[in-house]
Amino acid sequence: MLAWLGDPEGQKKPIYDGTIAALIRCYQTDEKSPYHGLAQNTQRGYDDWCRTLERTIGKRRVDRLTGQDLRDCFLALLDPIRPGGAPRVRLAKACVRPCFRFY
Repeated sequence: MLAWLGDPEGQKKPIYDGTIAALIRCYQTDEKSPYHGLAQNTQRGYDDWCRTLERTIGKRRVDRLTGQDLRDCFLALLDPIRPGGAPRVRLAKACVRPCFRFY
């Protein structure tokens, strides 16, 4: 995260502004990110999860994240697409579980 703060050497790196959305953008676009070493199929799955996380919690600042934020995000992702539909447990776990590893 700190390595992505600003662009001191003029390398046209993505700018990290402290939000989850910016962290996701840096992860996906920085040329040194491990994201670029993933298989294309794996990248597509990560892209879906990243979009979902960005919509759900993207505006939140990383340095102000709490466990409750992650729980709220998880619960929001569980909501079924249609009323009366099944909860989206697999999606919620796939998106939020990696956050707990870093948090």
